[in-house]
Amino acid sequence: MPKPDRNVIREPHTCVLKTLFSTGNSLPNAEKRHWQWATPQIEGSNPCARGGHTATLVQAGGGPKLVIFAGQYNDEGVFTCLNDVYVLDVDQNMWTQPLMKGTPPEPRYGHSASLVGSRVVYFGGRGKDNTHFRDLHALDVNAMTWYQGPSSGGAPAARMGHSSTLYGTNLLLYGGVSGQKFFSGLHVLDLTSMAWRTQETTGPAPSARMGHDAVLMDAQLVIHGGFFLPPASTLEKTEAIGDALQQCYLNDFRVLNLNTWEWSRLRTHNTPISARFGHSLVLSGTDLIAFGGWNGVDKSDSWATKGKERPLEASGREEQSSENCMILRTADMHWSQLVYTGTAPCHRYLHSCTTIGPHLIVFGGYDGGKPLADLVVLRETTG
Repeated sequence: MPKPDRNVIREPHTCVLKTLFSTGNSLPNAEKRHWQWATPQIEGSNPCARGGHTATLVQAGGGPKLVIFAGQYNDEGVFTCLNDVYVLDVDQNMWTQPLMKGTPPEPRYGHSASLVGSRVVYFGGRGKDNTHFRDLHALDVNAMTWYQGPSSGGAPAARMGHSSTLYGTNLLLYGGVSGQKFFSGLHVLDLTSMAWRTQETTGPAPSARMGHDAVLMDAQLVIHGGFFLPPASTLEKTEAIGDALQQCYLNDFRVLNLNTWEWSRLRTHNTPISARFGHSLVLSGTDLIAFGGWNGVDKSDSWATKGKERPLEASGREEQSSENCMILRTADMHWSQLVYTGTAPCHRYLHSCTTIGPHLIVFGGYDGGKPLADLVVLRETTG
C-alpha cells in the first residue's frame, strides 16, 4: 500500500486554482504533461463503500468542497440503496457528514447531478424494489437544505444511468434505462421556467444507451460509450450469445453542436479505449481523460491494468501506463495511454471522477461485485 500523503489534494489544488481560475492560463498538452497517482490522508467520518453515487465539486464555506450523494452498497449479494450526504473539504482534507434540513430524496443510485449556482440538481435514479425515479431535487450546499423540484407533466420518463449536463440556463439530459427500456433522445430543462421539452436534433444521433459519459466542451456536448441490451427475443435467436452481449458495450463518440442542435460523429486516431460502460470521461485542460469502466468480458482490457499492479522502485519515479487510464488529446484527436508514476488504484466501474483544476479525484465504485470506499487522486506534476 502506498503511504498516504496529506497534501496530495490541498497543495496542487491551491496552486492550480490560482493559476487556472484567476489568470485563465491554458494547460500544457498531453506530450508535456506528467501524472502521479497518490492516496491522500483524509480525516473525519468518511462515506461507506458504494457505487453509482455522484460527486459534485462546489464552492461553499470559503473553499472547494466535494459533495457525495447516495449510491448503492453490496454486502454479500444484498444490495442497499443510500441517500446520505458526505462532504470533503478539499483544503482541509476532512470528511464530514453534515446535518441536513428538508426532505431528502428517496435512497437511489444511477441518478445524475449538476451544479447550478449554489445548488446541486439531482434527477432520476433507481431505488428499492426496482423503482425508477423521474423526480427532481435540489441541494443548497450553503444551507445544506433539500428542496423538492416542481412536478411537471413534461418531465422525462423515470430512468437511471442517464447523463445530465448544464449548458447556460439549460440542463441537458440524455439516455438512461428503465427496466428493459433503453432511452435515446435529448430532454432539456429550462432552469428559468423549470419547464421540460424534448429537443429536436439533426444528424447521426447516438443510439439508446445507459452508463455512458457526457462532457461539455465549449458549445458542444460529447457523448461516449455506454451499454445497450437488445430485446431478449433477439438474443435468443443468436447462436453466439456471448459475442452478442459483447457487442452491447459501446465505444462510439457523438458530438452535439448546441448552437445548431446537430449531431456528428467524432473521429479519433491511434488505438482508442475499448467499449465500456460505467467509466469516467472528464476534461482536463484540453485533454479528455478516460478511466475505468466495465465490458463484462475481459477485465484486463476494460477496467484493470495489464497484469498485476507492481510496486514502485525506491525512487518512486518508475513510469507506468495501462489501458485502464487513457488520454485523448483534443488538439489532434490522438489517443494514448496515460503515463504516470505512483501506484494506480484498483480496477473499478460506477465510480465518480471529479476534476479540480487539471487534477482528478476518484471515489468509490465497484471492483467486480465489491464496493469500494477509497479516494485516490491523479494529479498533474511538474515532471
